[in-house]
Amino acid sequence: MGLVIIIAAIIFFTILYNVIRKAVKEGIDQSKTARVLQQVHKREWMKIEREEREKNKSSLDRVLESEEDK
Repeated sequence: MGLVIIIAAIIFFTILYNVIRKAVKEGIDQSKTARVLQQVHKREWMKIEREEREKNKSSLDRVLESEEDK
């Protein structure tokens, strides 16, 4: 009887260990994915802001920039 309980406990804890390990791995994968998505979103947002600044520049600013480039 005691041997059955020990074997059942070993099986239970082995399954529990594997479930926890899988959950942690999945959580790490999700956090990596979230981090990548944040970086992509940040780049896109910076690109949009840059385009907005370019659109909102006055013609005088554009002339001054072209003069500086020369």
